Amino acid sequence: GAKAERTGLSVLDLVKHAAMAIIEILDEKDRLGVVVSSTESKAVQDLTVMTEENKDAARARIRDVSVEGCTDLWRGILDGIRMRQPELYSPSVTSVVVLTDGITNHMNVPQGVIPKLQDMPCPPSTMFTFTFDYDCDSCLLESIAELCGGIYAFTPDAGMVGTVFIRAVANVQSTFARDPSLPPEDMPPLKFEEMTGGIVARVTAPSYGMQSELRINLRNLQYGQSRGMFLSISGAPSDIKDEKLTVVGILTCIHVDEPQGPKLTTACSLQSRCDPSRAGINLPDAYVACHEFRPRICQCLSYILAVPGSGVHVLFGKRKLCGFQDELKKLVASPPANKPHDNPSNISLLKDLVGEEPQGQVFLALGSDEYMATWGRHCLPAFLGANGLQQCNSFKYLGPLQYGAASPLFVTCRDRLNSAFDNLPVSEPSPTTQPRKARLSSTSYALDSSSSPPTHRRVISMSRYSRADGPCFAGSTPVELASGQSVAVRKLRRGTKVRTPVGPRKVAAVVKTHVSGQIICRIGGRNESRCILVTPWHPISADGGKTFAFPATRDDAHPVMYTGPVYSVLLQRDTNASAHAIRIGSASTAMWGVTLGHGLVTGPDVRAHTFLGDYNRVGKALIALGPRRRGFFCSGGVVRDRATGRISGFKRAGGEGEPAAFKGTNSFYFYKCRFRKTRSIGREHGTRI
Repeated sequence: GAKAERTGLSVLDLVKHAAMAIIEILDEKDRLGVVVSSTESKAVQDLTVMTEENKDAARARIRDVSVEGCTDLWRGILDGIRMRQPELYSPSVTSVVVLTDGITNHMNVPQGVIPKLQDMPCPPSTMFTFTFDYDCDSCLLESIAELCGGIYAFTPDAGMVGTVFIRAVANVQSTFARDPSLPPEDMPPLKFEEMTGGIVARVTAPSYGMQSELRINLRNLQYGQSRGMFLSISGAPSDIKDEKLTVVGILTCIHVDEPQGPKLTTACSLQSRCDPSRAGINLPDAYVACHEFRPRICQCLSYILAVPGSGVHVLFGKRKLCGFQDELKKLVASPPANKPHDNPSNISLLKDLVGEEPQGQVFLALGSDEYMATWGRHCLPAFLGANGLQQCNSFKYLGPLQYGAASPLFVTCRDRLNSAFDNLPVSEPSPTTQPRKARLSSTSYALDSSSSPPTHRRVISMSRYSRADGPCFAGSTPVELASGQSVAVRKLRRGTKVRTPVGPRKVAAVVKTHVSGQIICRIGGRNESRCILVTPWHPISADGGKTFAFPATRDDAHPVMYTGPVYSVLLQRDTNASAHAIRIGSASTAMWGVTLGHGLVTGPDVRAHTFLGDYNRVGKALIALGPRRRGFFCSGGVVRDRATGRISGFKRAGGEGEPAAFKGTNSFYFYKCRFRKTRSIGREHGTRI
């Protein structure tokens, strides 16, 4: 067969793709400066108004960036801060965006990055940190973002770039006030504690007493986005009842349109329960429960990501992580998590913690050393930061999706940026370079006199971050039959002839799985009978089946919350991988969606999967699901391999979650397609396997 198509992207490719994404969503009202940091830091572009001409120039400068082997994180941050110093008192929101592999291997700061930032008299109001490598120091990058009121995100593939940067820029564009603080006035002799655990902050620990104050740092404020604070209060006089305890504070902040003008001030009440005579408002129980539950989650995660004297989050070792799953169970089982509220925020937070797969990522990460070592140690800091700051950072988690959802300005900015991002070309892999010799010391690269700096050409495949619950379509997704007519995918049955890239093929089986509150991608408008509704990591093709990519990487794929049945399809056996795809969507949005058992089990192709690509294994697992009629099977979800986290089988509907494996005779028939237990068939389908 033909040689395998190389679809992997290097770390530098992803950084460039991210930079191009930022440029794409800027306009004449924005300015952009670019700093590149390697063995030395240099500004390749000063702050420049983003006209179309200047955007083209910025793109050209970024394309010229090449691998130099070293990363001086602190110098790059420092030059970025210096670049925005003249804009400190301008009527604008200035942010520093750090795009890095997260590995400082040159000129480490002896004091550490966090202490240096804390010592600065005027740090940036907002700093975003984004990393693109599994070997990065996520705890350091999350600590930097926390300290500077920004968001950290882990983006190991091009599919995550759009959702992360669109939401980051939308939050910046909807900001109306900087440096807000909330010092309570007329404070009784009480002890307050902010229930967010070990959050990196610039303020020192507060003292308590009649003449002291607690200053709460709220970071930046956005239009239409509320901030909920949960404080633990102790030391109240015995004659003050809990329901009557109210502390009034003064919120002060700097309006972005008048940075040198007077600070905005407004009265705000901090209450344990509503006191209408003081506040004039009545907080719903669901709202109170949500903002009591959210900081408890942050507090629990902060124990895992402790902040020692260095001021940087540090992940506990394996032994100390063992008990955190039990702590998480106790948190979920205790008030306010167990209160029967139907508030979407409460439900989404619970699903992120302990929901059925593909939700419940926090619980999964804590329960497996393998998961924690690969993706958990990167995703948990991002999850903590989004909930601690109460800002949406991507569509990966359901909880953070609630932040900003009620803000018309944030939604408008997000949708406008989505439209602008649609014009961004697909990122292309850079030419492969040969590894160069180098020795790595404990703190930096020590180069041989005869060698050049080592490249950071580690290839990252997008399939590596696949966490979906299997390749599925919503039942209404149109599928084209061999006759040219279209029917909903839920109407397919064994024997139905469908169109594939290589001609008509018969359906061998259909698998139905019910999901609840799962995020899927909508492509092609809002008409349910015409659009494509597909899980984010189900490979699809828009070029006639030549290349496949994940829906999450498409700019026209809009995430939606979906509850209902989803369907997977198995076609008749064929040695050609191209014969395992169906034409989905309407005439204007038609593309190909991969089906089960396509034959690609290894390799860089995004379709490659050891279980979903193996026709024999899929067939055996389906037979084990139980009785079926006309090739129609019902599944209760998927089973994942504990070591790799990848799908390894199907759950029986209503069962205990045991993998559906083949049981019975040595061979069986499945729509005239024989699966043999003792014979493994290996082939090449245009890609090495």
